[in-house]
Amino acid sequence: MMSHEIPCVYEGVEYPSIKAASEEAGVNYFTFRHWIHKGVYGDSRIQPCTWNGITYPSVRAAAAANFICPESMHYRLARGYQGDADMLHLKGRKKK
Repeated sequence: MMSHEIPCVYEGVEYPSIKAASEEAGVNYFTFRHWIHKGVYGDSRIQPCTWNGITYPSVRAAAAANFICPESMHYRLARGYQGDADMLHLKGRKKK
């Protein structure tokens, strides 16, 4: 049986596969599988975030909803940006 076909329990909910649980959590399958094998998945790893006043279950979900990559969303949140309005100062910035 392949690992994506193995049933798993995530946050008290049983899923038919690791892939199904990773999709529900909004996390890359391979990352989620690694967390399960290391025993470090769950609320401690996936944190909700707020962008444009909307709270998303994960950075990945926020990124998908705003049509950007998760790395870009993480970068913005790490710098304290809270929405698109915070990004307006970047428009028209000239390269040195």
